[in-house]
Amino acid sequence: MLALKKERCQKCRDERQIRFCLRIGKAIGYRCCNKLRVDFKCPNECNYYAHTPQEDEALFPSCKVDSRTELHEFMYLTIDRWIHQPMLKLDGRTAREIARKDQEEMLSFLLQYQIPASFPLDYLLKRLNITTHAPLPGIDDPESVAGRFFDLVISRRWDDLSAFYTENTILPNAGKYIAEILQNIPALNKCRSATVINCGLSEDQITAYVYLELNGKTDWTMVLRKVDDKWQVKQNLLGTPQDYFAQNDLFTQVATDMAQGEFEKAESVLYRFKDTYPDTADIHYYYGVYHQWAKQNAKAEQAFTRAVALESNWAMPLLHLGLLYMADRKFEQALTMFREADRIEPDNPVVLNNLGACYYGRGELNQAREAWNQAVALQPDFTPVRQNLELLDRDV
Repeated sequence: MLALKKERCQKCRDERQIRFCLRIGKAIGYRCCNKLRVDFKCPNECNYYAHTPQEDEALFPSCKVDSRTELHEFMYLTIDRWIHQPMLKLDGRTAREIARKDQEEMLSFLLQYQIPASFPLDYLLKRLNITTHAPLPGIDDPESVAGRFFDLVISRRWDDLSAFYTENTILPNAGKYIAEILQNIPALNKCRSATVINCGLSEDQITAYVYLELNGKTDWTMVLRKVDDKWQVKQNLLGTPQDYFAQNDLFTQVATDMAQGEFEKAESVLYRFKDTYPDTADIHYYYGVYHQWAKQNAKAEQAFTRAVALESNWAMPLLHLGLLYMADRKFEQALTMFREADRIEPDNPVVLNNLGACYYGRGELNQAREAWNQAVALQPDFTPVRQNLELLDRDV
């Protein structure tokens, strides 16, 4: 893939080259590609050539694109030409001529065709000087979300960025932690521009990535997920989409190292990749586990809190954060974490054991017994739970 090489377009020397142009024999960017193919003179052998529309089928051409941004910029160029072209269905008149004399006639003509949701209808109406009181459909796609996100980054409005993440009902101040994480990412602090290179959508259409270039040189990938028909930021990566697909193996290796007691080895991997996955819950969770092992409880609490702020639907950070709260006898906060972890993983005996211990610490012995009985029913050979029940029987 040319886009991963960071080479500049051989035609304009400005944008990043992303494909080879058969027409001019050079590797070019999508903007130069759009400027060339808008005249319909590109060879059919090119996968990205523009198909000339037939008036009785469609008003505008179609072509392969790698992002909505590329599509819109192509359509802007197409619309600028189209409004001045005489059309048979308009008796040789142009769209611009008709719109000047009778906007209703022009609108009626446009409504004969099925206009895709991705078409920049607002731009067409603006170029025709047509005003309409009917609300145009709002845009909520991954690239639009990424665009709004980076508008705020460029204006350094860090506190407003948490709205792009999944609403967190566990930590009332989750937005503060997200803002702190993002504000301390050097690439975002230096960001003056963000240009879309391409966009991809998962097969189930609920996960997407937007691959961008910051300041004309830095690779950046935003991963989004669709929640209740709304695109929300899942994570950002200082790198390419390939880094997104590589992270599972990375964190699996970290978890394996920690399970084998090789915490310092795991920490060296985390340190190497902490800038690549700055707002990924996994990096903060595993840092929390490392700090917990190193008996650096204050750092562990901060790391687990950040992990929960970024991903509140993951039981493990909640469990560890609850343990730290319980060690400090902050039973109310610990109980909130354990209850939420139990909601996410209701059949986890470890969660139930700690939930019972928290109830016990609060003096709620009946609730403690209930939680421990549930745990032992799930795992009869779970020794810590049986010991806790024996302790409870002696107390009673």
